[in-house]
Amino acid sequence: MGPDDADGLVWSDARAVDALRSTLDDADHIRWVQLPFAGIENFVEHLDHDRVWTCGKGVYAEPVAEMALALSVAGLRHVAAYAKASEWSAPAGRNLLNGNVTILGGGGITESLVRLLQPWNCRVTVVRSHVQAMDGVDDVLEADRYADALPGADLVVLCTPLGVYRQIAEAMAPGLKPGCIVTDVGSVKQSVIVDVAVDQGGCVETCRPTTHKEPTFEVDGVVHYCVANMPGAVPRTSTFALNNATLPFALALADKGAKQAMLDNPHLLAGLNVHRGMVTYADVARDLGYDYVPAVEALKTA
Repeated sequence: MGPDDADGLVWSDARAVDALRSTLDDADHIRWVQLPFAGIENFVEHLDHDRVWTCGKGVYAEPVAEMALALSVAGLRHVAAYAKASEWSAPAGRNLLNGNVTILGGGGITESLVRLLQPWNCRVTVVRSHVQAMDGVDDVLEADRYADALPGADLVVLCTPLGVYRQIAEAMAPGLKPGCIVTDVGSVKQSVIVDVAVDQGGCVETCRPTTHKEPTFEVDGVVHYCVANMPGAVPRTSTFALNNATLPFALALADKGAKQAMLDNPHLLAGLNVHRGMVTYADVARDLGYDYVPAVEALKTA
């Protein structure tokens, strides 16, 4: 059986919208199309009544809601601070039990989260574009009334598209009480690029450095996240992580000297580019027109 005999098509490229249309135009025998992702807004204009269309909506709702709830409880109970504590301290944090929870957004993740919240006996308020009764929800408010749902909230969960997080966060910040935990579910409704090499010039042509204050921008419908110092979002944690990763190498260099340390450790050896006039990195030698000498050979002969 070949492609011409297939009745169904699984389209896995969320960005190749026009390519799907042209493929189907040449494949009248396809009766079923599966889009294996939750957000299919880009494809809506191409849907037709001649085929059965299915998507991944709801597939990720339960695990994402579970993770959001777990992170929220951890934040409320100060788990991060307790995990790093080296001595007894005064009690901190509070329970979610009988608390007030506000959820911005009313999709599948919200419905799953509301079900998971039932044992906590919380008062749940949902803010959504289309107001309708929801099982387990005490109040459902229109989107333009989000400010009414914030005062007194112990937990606020953003179940909205990623691209509007900054706008929402800035607007709701004045209405939050001290100690309120804000959690998001990372709902991505469009393509996203994260350029982790932006501080070294970047690896994507459309990227430019951004900051934590204004981390994203959009080009051709694609959200770009290009913060030049991403670890700066968690400076203390990232400092410990960097020290833990680099200290063993620094100790080896101090104890053995650079030459022996590199001969004993392939990771240090891989970082050697030039030694006594010999280029020991193959790509650099090729690009600059120099002879390449393997690092081990260079270290042992000079």
